[in-house]
Amino acid sequence: VYKRQVEGGSQAAATRAEVTAPFGLNLRADAQADGALLGILEPGTKVLLLDAVLRKDGSTWQQVQVDEQQGWVLSAFLKACD
Repeated sequence: VYKRQVEGGSQAAATRAEVTAPFGLNLRADAQADGALLGILEPGTKVLLLDAVLRKDGSTWQQVQVDEQQGWVLSAFLKACD
């Protein structure tokens, strides 16, 4: 079972997560703060967690899919859900 990084630094076998950032979460084309902005995910948005996780510059990036779009978000602003 692939372990995905979720809020609090714990690892879980979750396949879906919810955005917890109070003002929305940037969905980026690359796993970096200056990656092209694909959109802003509203608080409470449910995302599908993909297998890719990248730790870079002290941050953990999770690859996600929302509807038909894939991108990268900071995992600190995701909470595992059903």
